[in-house]
Amino acid sequence: MQGAACPTCAGPLVWNQAYNQWYCNNCRIYIPPGPQPRSEIDRFVDEIDSLFDSKPPPVYYCQRCNAPLSWVAQYGRWYCNNCRNYV
Repeated sequence: MQGAACPTCAGPLVWNQAYNQWYCNNCRIYIPPGPQPRSEIDRFVDEIDSLFDSKPPPVYYCQRCNAPLSWVAQYGRWYCNNCRNYV
């Protein structure tokens, strides 16, 4: 069983079945078992998921007609569909 990384040197850990612990050949130390270290792919998926967990963008209103504004990313400006004007 392989795939874990050493918390000290980030080198690969090898599972030692006799001691029921991870072993780092670089540091020559045993690491007690714990939660399985997360892979780079798992961390990437969590990062992408966190983008969708964020709050929706704030709602701004037109100062003229009090209608909600739309963000136009192409121009980096807010637009009022009711007044048909950039704010």
